[in-house]
Amino acid sequence: MNRAVAEGKVHGPAAQLTRLDAHPLPTHALWHAGRADALERLGRPDEAAAALRAALARCENAVERVELERRLVGVEGE
Repeated sequence: MNRAVAEGKVHGPAAQLTRLDAHPLPTHALWHAGRADALERLGRPDEAAAALRAALARCENAVERVELERRLVGVEGE
């Protein structure tokens, strides 16, 4: 996941999304959050919101939940 995020910083969100989708970790909250980041940057807010909801459903860390909820409000408000 870290490599996918780094690749997204260098080569853009499409590269990030491709890397994440090639190595699915659907039970991992941060995998969904990484997909949401790429989708939002690609201008696909509905898919980004769905990915954030999936991340929230799997997140057990209270601090991470607050950030994911904040991001979801921002994506849904667009």
